[in-house]
Amino acid sequence: MYLNRLFFDAIIYQTRYGLNFDEALDLASNTEKDIIIDVLSNLNSEDVFYDVGARTGKYSLKVAQLSDSPQAVVAFEPTNSVNSLRRTAVERSLDIEIVDEAIGTHSKSQYYRTVRNGHVTLTSGPEEVPKEDIEVIDGSEISDRRFPDPTVVKIDVNGWDWDVSKALKPLLAK
Repeated sequence: MYLNRLFFDAIIYQTRYGLNFDEALDLASNTEKDIIIDVLSNLNSEDVFYDVGARTGKYSLKVAQLSDSPQAVVAFEPTNSVNSLRRTAVERSLDIEIVDEAIGTHSKSQYYRTVRNGHVTLTSGPEEVPKEDIEVIDGSEISDRRFPDPTVVKIDVNGWDWDVSKALKPLLAK
């Protein structure tokens, strides 16, 4: 029964969002599919989509694939998982601006990239784990680099959401 529903949903997503069957099946089995579908259903060609904490591009890739894709897709991800997003975007000829930096309000010396149980995450504390500095930009730097102002923002940054929101406040206030 579950597999029948999964395949049925995949066929619907394939038709509705212009995904190939593997991508549609991936969406149908995704634990965040309701959120992704809501995002996909409400975007239009005038939107500028920011994917903050993009990781491998679960949202960025799907948004950029839309037949009525947004004006711009900008993915922010300071960890190495962005390499997978970059490869996939090139393989599928998708127009995604990929920024290898975090968005935040602190200087880069206050954020670190750590590896725990094989997962990369950001931390600000002096934990006893190997760390490396990451590059951090704030809202004014985003404007200075001439990225288009966002109309839709997805933030998934493992507890740093408030900090990202504060850094983006000047852009979101427009």
